[in-house]
Amino acid sequence: YVPKIDQFLLLFNVQQSRKFIEIGKEVADKVDKVAEKVDKVAEKVDRAREELGEKIDLLRTDLKTYMEERF
Repeated sequence: YVPKIDQFLLLFNVQQSRKFIEIGKEVADKVDKVAEKVDKVAEKVDRAREELGEKIDLLRTDLKTYMEERF
């Protein structure tokens, strides 16, 4: 049995669409996982920046106090 070309094309397109959808879902899942990891790293960077800023402020205060005492 050889199907008509229209039937074959319809079936072929449906099969390809299903494959495309499944691959798209897999890619979307991976993108979501990467996005979660990026968010976690961003949070750590923000905390580190905040801590560093606090330490710099303390150093400035210490330097100011030192200079006031010496000069």
